[in-house]
Amino acid sequence: MKYRIERLKYDGKEKKGFIVDRPQGTDDYLFLHFKTPVNIYQQKEIIKIKPGACILFTPGTKHYFESIECDLVHNWIHFEPEYSSRFDEFGFEYNRVFYPSRTNYITPIINEIELDFINKPFRWEENVSALLTNLFVKLSREERSKTRDLSSGMIEIREEFNLFRLHLYSNCSEEWNVEKMAKILSLSRSRFSVLYKTFFGVSPNEDLITARINRGKYLLENSSLTIYEVAEMSGYKNVFHFIRQFKKYTGTTPGMFRGI
Repeated sequence: MKYRIERLKYDGKEKKGFIVDRPQGTDDYLFLHFKTPVNIYQQKEIIKIKPGACILFTPGTKHYFESIECDLVHNWIHFEPEYSSRFDEFGFEYNRVFYPSRTNYITPIINEIELDFINKPFRWEENVSALLTNLFVKLSREERSKTRDLSSGMIEIREEFNLFRLHLYSNCSEEWNVEKMAKILSLSRSRFSVLYKTFFGVSPNEDLITARINRGKYLLENSSLTIYEVAEMSGYKNVFHFIRQFKKYTGTTPGMFRGI
């Protein structure tokens, strides 16, 4: 999705007592990430929010916040998405404060956006749109995780599992068993299996088979390797086991798949 950035500030600083008061808001969207406590207007009342809070204001919505306890530090972006209906698909609850479980990625992304916005290097607009999309994808994923009643600790564990799954798919030719997988994440076999199924909807062994079959399909389509070599590079010691499993999961043999 494309965005037009109106103005922004990474780690913007203001003195204690700073107030923003825009009764009619602005004509664009405003994303705010507060790194210090502030009082903010929301739903016809002033509420106190903690560091780490975010809010996404829609066009024409009242903006009011004040930093009365300390100097203010915050990231902010005024922007317009190319299509507001597509932006709605992120599922944000607009004009309400929310607390992402992790915020360590927000400042670096906005910093990079600001650098491109100021310096305007080659194809900067495309990069800015990609970075902003990345930011909103990360934020919306965290909000969706909360709706599934995942605690902040569980969200961190989910991230560890995501990284491990990427490692598994990238190294599916290695010898694997559930005990070895669980050991990498310092979990018991049973706990690892339960969490894996919870996060991905499939058992670790079934997912490993899927990774190996996908690897085999890629090699069959993009190389002249023999079926035996494809099987070996996909993690199978026995070529006949590979052929049987490949047919079970794809409905055809490796040889027929290559000829399609």
